[in-house]
Amino acid sequence: MVRAINRKLLRDLSRMWSQVITVALVVASAFSGFAGSLATYYSLEYARDGFYESAHFGDVFADLKRAPREIERRIAISLSTPPQ
Repeated sequence: MVRAINRKLLRDLSRMWSQVITVALVVASAFSGFAGSLATYYSLEYARDGFYESAHFGDVFADLKRAPREIERRIAISLSTPPQ
């Protein structure tokens, strides 16, 4: 049983089919833009992590103004030994 409101809805949609298609295209293009941005972000993140791994970059960086000479010696030794 089709109600009057449903008939009116179908009639209105059939009269403005071009607007319905336009709205659908705008929504689809917004979704594809978001998906493309997300894919680019993950790709850059993956490339950065791969580069840091291959170049043996540290995971954490810190500024140091003063430290005992023993720390300096230990850092120099750890940089001279190859990573495992």
